[in-house]
Amino acid sequence: MSPSLTDKLVGFLVRPVETFRAARDESLTDAGIYYFVLLVISAVLHAVIAFLGISAADTSSTGFTLGMSGSVGAVVGARIIAFIGGIIGLLLWSVFLHVGAKVAGGRGDFADSFKSAVYSQTPSLLLG
Repeated sequence: MSPSLTDKLVGFLVRPVETFRAARDESLTDAGIYYFVLLVISAVLHAVIAFLGISAADTSSTGFTLGMSGSVGAVVGARIIAFIGGIIGLLLWSVFLHVGAKVAGGRGDFADSFKSAVYSQTPSLLLG
């Protein structure tokens, strides 16, 4: 039986090996839905950060600023960029993993590489 969405979200953070084994036989649709949920969570987090005005590229002495300095445009833009960037990043990461696996003698198909890419991005998308 496939783990639930919340079990996977927590599992890939605290028990990645066991969770990956449990999710190994899932379909591409299940992995796609899981990634969509991750992207929505990540996009919301990016939007909140943009709205608060927190930026690693800021030139202030502390490296970031706090406050309601963001605009609605920044919030919407951050969501759109995070979502589109996540999809493009997933496809590139999937291709990279698949080519690397084939060069190393792997026997799986692209679907396995895609699922591995989806699940390996869980910590990055949830924790930044």
